[in-house]
Amino acid sequence: MNNKREILKKFIVNAEKIKSSDINVYQIFILNIFSYLTCLCLLVFGLLSLFQNKILFSVLSFSFLILTLLNIILSKKSYYLKIAKYVYISIICLIIIITISYPVYKATVALSTLFPVITIFLLGYKKGNLITIAFFPIFIFSILIPYIFKLQYKIDLPESIALGVCYLALNYIIYAYEATRVNIVNKFEKEINELRREIVRKDEFMSKLSHQMRTSLNNITIVSNLLSTTETDNKLKDPLDTIIASANNLATVINNISEVAKIDIIENSDYYINFDIANTIESTLKLYPEHFKYNINIPCELKDTLVGNPVKIKQIFLNIFESLIKYKSNTGISPIKIEVKIAEQKENSLKLLFEITISEPIKQYIDKSMRQTILNILSSKEYKQTELINQFDLSIASKIIEQNGEKLNLSLTEEKTVFSFAFTFKYIPLSASQQEVKEKTIDSKVKTIIDLKDANVLLVEDNVINQKIVILSLKKAVKNIDVAVNGKEALDKFVTSKYDIILMDVQMPVMNGIVTTKKIREIESSINAHTPIIAITANALLGDRENCLSAGMDDYISKPFQIEVLIKKMQNLLSKNLVNS
Repeated sequence: MNNKREILKKFIVNAEKIKSSDINVYQIFILNIFSYLTCLCLLVFGLLSLFQNKILFSVLSFSFLILTLLNIILSKKSYYLKIAKYVYISIICLIIIITISYPVYKATVALSTLFPVITIFLLGYKKGNLITIAFFPIFIFSILIPYIFKLQYKIDLPESIALGVCYLALNYIIYAYEATRVNIVNKFEKEINELRREIVRKDEFMSKLSHQMRTSLNNITIVSNLLSTTETDNKLKDPLDTIIASANNLATVINNISEVAKIDIIENSDYYINFDIANTIESTLKLYPEHFKYNINIPCELKDTLVGNPVKIKQIFLNIFESLIKYKSNTGISPIKIEVKIAEQKENSLKLLFEITISEPIKQYIDKSMRQTILNILSSKEYKQTELINQFDLSIASKIIEQNGEKLNLSLTEEKTVFSFAFTFKYIPLSASQQEVKEKTIDSKVKTIIDLKDANVLLVEDNVINQKIVILSLKKAVKNIDVAVNGKEALDKFVTSKYDIILMDVQMPVMNGIVTTKKIREIESSINAHTPIIAITANALLGDRENCLSAGMDDYISKPFQIEVLIKKMQNLLSKNLVNS
């Protein structure tokens, strides 16, 4: 695969810069192939004419060789690409007229019938066919020139007829082939685009359906659990337990539906922001305190100097960590080491090498149900990385890394498990004054720990029933709960009041939770503060979690959820230093 890419790079230098529909990568490739073959033929005929003392033909051959080489060189410039193919066809037309009018070598005359092939492949079947047909009278006139001017070299009548027939036959064959190919490609492209639209429609439908089902089911689950904790009649106890069990089963079914509905990653348009790679990784690891004890080693010069999309990095680490938890054989806390190294540095870009190491033997760490499968893959003579990646369900991380031009590597040994990959970012180093301001800002921030029972909570939720249920569930656990029905009202309350934690719905009128969170973080960046935000959402499809975390939320819980889980998340966030670093 790499060899093929290198070959293409030699023939298609500026293909990635092409935006005009007048010329595409396929046509550039054909232009370069034909140009190099033309140069080779001209060189051979030029040297042959020189050795046979046919000076005029030799001069003409070398002259056209130089013109073709100049066109090849200029075609490397993006602004010249549009006309390069027309210049090349003009050169070919002159060569054909001269070689037919002065037919020193029969081979050059025979090669002139390839003009329809070159023209149709370069210009497309419609435009190429028009030029080929328009050139045919000139082609015939060139054959007659030696007879008109009674020159020494000329083509015999049978050969002239054969040339004309070959010219027209090739024109028809290539026209039919190219027209058929283009129509088939266009048909497939239409079908692919329709399938993509269908996938998007399906995903949107599943997202809405999941959201509606989870919202109602969450209310049933929480109310049932609240009732189960109170004293109830024995006659009601059994039906209530049945409701709770059925609700839990329904929650499992919805989770399975969401899992099936997860579509492969569709590459969205990238956005670039300045971000802290250390904070991005740490905020992801903080979601798994009961599973990992981590140690992060990142060069200090990378602090706030990278420009890129932090969502993608979060997606990669989330996919890897959740896979590790899924196949973990024990419930203890595993030591994990994350090391970031500078692999390659250029003027405005930086390639980083990420290594995630678990210092536990594979036989001890991985669950028995998967252990033997992994060992069989490792012992296979035709062992491939893709088999391991698929086995660990790392397709999301692998796809994102491949989109960046790199590969995810997984090394499993008796001593340790290592995930490694490279990723390229834009790079803007901080000036000395900027670094000094940054260090002073960090030093000025103080860790605060708040008890949940003393917490002032802002609940951002547009659904009245959901508001009542959350308030009913939390009113004994916290000091105070204020409610905002949309993002705009939440911002107004946030500016005028002090909150210790925010529970944020995502889908709301006026202003959704993602936009609201981003605006809150913008406000906080100017006052060196950070209020923990938990997303409480019925969205649970691919990318929803990452979108919430990348917007600046500290944690995520999807409906339906147990109120104990929400309380635990709130306690964890209030007891940690969540001030931006």
